[in-house]
Amino acid sequence: MSSPSTLLNRKGIPLLRFPQLVRNEVFANWDIFDIYQFSTLSKVTKSISKNMKKRNTSMSLEPLEEYHQVTLTSNIDKYDETCWKFSICPSVEIWEKRIYAVHDYRPSGIYIYHPVFAENSVETFGSLVEHVQDVFAPETEMIGFFGSSNVDEEELKSYLNWFNGYKRLGNIRKLLVYIDGPAFKVILENWKVDVRKMDVRTETSEVCTVDFKVDHLTTFECQKWVDFNVLRRFDCVEVSADTNFSNEDMNLFLKDWKEGRSYHRAYCFFLGMNERVKWKKMLEGLDAELRDLRTIRRTFR
Repeated sequence: MSSPSTLLNRKGIPLLRFPQLVRNEVFANWDIFDIYQFSTLSKVTKSISKNMKKRNTSMSLEPLEEYHQVTLTSNIDKYDETCWKFSICPSVEIWEKRIYAVHDYRPSGIYIYHPVFAENSVETFGSLVEHVQDVFAPETEMIGFFGSSNVDEEELKSYLNWFNGYKRLGNIRKLLVYIDGPAFKVILENWKVDVRKMDVRTETSEVCTVDFKVDHLTTFECQKWVDFNVLRRFDCVEVSADTNFSNEDMNLFLKDWKEGRSYHRAYCFFLGMNERVKWKKMLEGLDAELRDLRTIRRTFR
């Protein structure tokens, strides 16, 4: 049995002095957080971490979340998915209170949390994202704005400016905006990056001015803000929106599309109406012909 003095004098294992084959065996047993911790020790360990054989991951960013801002998700197959959540936290004491007071933030199942001890700011968030990208080279899966409507407007704008100026995120697959109040309009009017899919769920219904493209738009409980000016600027391929358009509105929409003034990429649009459909009014001036489907005969060869 070792004496206390022996334990105190014992030195750490000189991992970097091991042969490459031995180190590779050690690295193969590390998870995402082990590799991240190792990569933060020095420039040398970061370089080694970048060149390790690692599982493929995708990255999700949630800058307004209190407990996790950066998530790496590994998909070995559809039955084996693990989410590694980096949580920016000011101190060990606060982190311990969080994980013991809030059950959701303890390591459980596919969700594993890891603290990054620093003040939560756009600078810290940006440094963490950049470091994670350097080491793991993940694809950007999702950027989400969730939470309370009482978000500090200037802080929110600082995050939006960071996203607009940070070019390494590549093609953003999903932008989720699940937020109410003034913050909703701030996000839409200050976001400048084109996205493939945008999913909006908010009770806020206010006219907004947007300046980015969206391939696929899905909205819930959003009537007023999804107007024709927004749809023209988004230039969507597909839209599923609970809009509140009239027959006259739909007539203007169809004319713009038919004459090639807008909606150049339109493929499939589902738009809500606030009144009963009146086909003659909706199709007025479009050279459309109304037919009775019960009496039409078609011949197929």
